[in-house]
Amino acid sequence: MKRIVLLLIIMVETLQLSFGHSKQDAITDTLFAMNFTDVRGVRYKIIQTIDLLDNYWIDSTRKIIVYYDNKKAIIRLPIPDEEVKNFSVERISRNYNGFTLITTQGGSPFIVRRSFFFKIIHHKLYLYKILSEYECFDIKKIEKDCKKIYPKLQIDTFDLVFFL
Repeated sequence: MKRIVLLLIIMVETLQLSFGHSKQDAITDTLFAMNFTDVRGVRYKIIQTIDLLDNYWIDSTRKIIVYYDNKKAIIRLPIPDEEVKNFSVERISRNYNGFTLITTQGGSPFIVRRSFFFKIIHHKLYLYKILSEYECFDIKKIEKDCKKIYPKLQIDTFDLVFFL
């Protein structure tokens, strides 16, 4: 009986070592990083990261970290094809008074490109406008839609998935 219990314990431990990984085993990989200063002199550092476990991406850990004005904000990105079809971050760029996050999603024949505009108001970063472009390849037509966000959303309460 003792041998059977001991054998079961050894088997369980072996399986846990080969299949079980903890979050501590993951390492963070930087996919994109940029630094810039806006026209008012506010410095930004924007980093897109993902965790790696055994050299494989853990898609649920994708995020954009924004450092600004001695603050830190995190934008969780959706899991491509699981939460949003073919989701990707196309570009992050500087604009006049903040930055713009440009995403794409969809699949043939429809592609949606969204530009999320952020700016600092009273030392906090806010989403204030979303520009959407809907493109249909079959009829070669592009429709645009611009939504001003009111009240403006502070980046810490911003959920990207809600706007996709």
